[in-house]
Amino acid sequence: MNNVVTLPRSNVQTVAIELRGVWYRVNGRNILREVDLTVERGTTTAIMGLSGSGKTTTLRLMMGLVRPTQGRVFVNGQDITGLNENDLNQIRKRMGLVFQYGALFDSLTVWENVAFGLLRERWLSHAEIDRIVKEKLEAVGLGQPGVERLLPAELSGGMKKRVSLARALAFNPDIILYDEPTTGLDPITTNVVNDLIVRMRDRFNVTSVVVSHDVESMFRIADRIVMIHEGKVIIVGTPDEIRNTTDPIVRQFIHGDTEGPITV
Repeated sequence: MNNVVTLPRSNVQTVAIELRGVWYRVNGRNILREVDLTVERGTTTAIMGLSGSGKTTTLRLMMGLVRPTQGRVFVNGQDITGLNENDLNQIRKRMGLVFQYGALFDSLTVWENVAFGLLRERWLSHAEIDRIVKEKLEAVGLGQPGVERLLPAELSGGMKKRVSLARALAFNPDIILYDEPTTGLDPITTNVVNDLIVRMRDRFNVTSVVVSHDVESMFRIADRIVMIHEGKVIIVGTPDEIRNTTDPIVRQFIHGDTEGPITV
């Protein structure tokens, strides 16, 4: 398609994540097809598309949770495609992942959830872990006394997302990946979460990748928007460029246009 952007090869100074010629197949079905994509440092990239288009798979590839059938994935200039699990874990310490529904441990308090990964680092004292947990909870607006002792069942949906984000921030990551961060939230809480995503980018200079169905949120938070359709990147651009595109598939997704129906 004419809208597809041909992306340059990575420059480690400016590019945080790059996918080169990535294919991903499951049981003979192509989930992703020849995906080329770069994510620039210190920016927010939103990935949109229909259910089953390959958005979440793209996120999982960036995290090294799955490996491409073909092609390469680079994080901070390092090819992670063939790394073993120990080496991948070192890469992941520079990355945070905010799951769709928070993925908090139900039996652990807020403090224990945020500290979960830190407690595995034997070089950190309990006092240092406590300082980090309080700092990250404060950063996401949960610095009120007593919050750290609550269980997930005692939290609202928005608070769970904030705790999940605080946990993702625990290791001071360079990159944060968000999987449907506003799913199931009311409009006011959605705006709060969107503002947090922008604030984390600006305050900590993190690179953010957000997978979402929420078109309004993507236009609000993203520096660049990518659309994946039937496993392929069909357009990349700024929010204004995406909003004003004439591509019928993109227009139907973001505007609900009836011309040029999306094939599924």
